[in-house]
Amino acid sequence: MLGQMVVSYNANNGLALTKTLRFDYKNAWRSAIGTHYKHDDQWTLKGGLAFEQSPVISQQEGVRVPDSNRWWVALGARYKINEAFTVDAGYSHLFFNNPGINDIDSNRRVLGTAKASANLLGVQLTWYLV
Repeated sequence: MLGQMVVSYNANNGLALTKTLRFDYKNAWRSAIGTHYKHDDQWTLKGGLAFEQSPVISQQEGVRVPDSNRWWVALGARYKINEAFTVDAGYSHLFFNNPGINDIDSNRRVLGTAKASANLLGVQLTWYLV
């Protein structure tokens, strides 16, 4: 659990300053289901769906890292080159519930919502030595 981060730095005027960034993240969970379909000896197709809970406490949704619960949709494939090598490729898209912003500082208050999404792409070459 990430509670806070203490940052020490030198200001432009040479003064050494310290600032505490509060996060107070809670424990969260993620649930997923996926499947593989072996098309033939060379190709395997993959797919999955997941739901992930945000660790951000709703009263402390900041401007730095707005976050919310999210759904993952993933597709991929494996190609068997030969007995020693395979190539895997995968793509995931994350759908966020528009994260709220409730960022309160001693000098300001920011309220609002953000739009968020993410695309993840991965490629992997596996070499079987045995």
